[in-house]
Amino acid sequence: MMAYPFDDARILLALQIDHSRVAGYFAAHWGNKDFETPQPYSSVVLAAGEHDIGWWEWEMKPSTLNDQGLLMDYHDGSRIGSWSERK
Repeated sequence: MMAYPFDDARILLALQIDHSRVAGYFAAHWGNKDFETPQPYSSVVLAAGEHDIGWWEWEMKPSTLNDQGLLMDYHDGSRIGSWSERK
């Protein structure tokens, strides 16, 4: 899940699985006179569209790493700072 402070009272959330779907749409429509179509086309589009599907279960019931509510960094599972530290 990608989270970003919108304002003092709200957070914007985008699921990793939604992000991968968008990547798949981009891959499916990539290619023009300046950029070649991905090859092999169907494999690249499928890989782009499914690359974060493993996050499904966690995103349906997100958790934090500790009782302080710090968020999990999807790269390595480490803690990232609180919202006040990120602004």
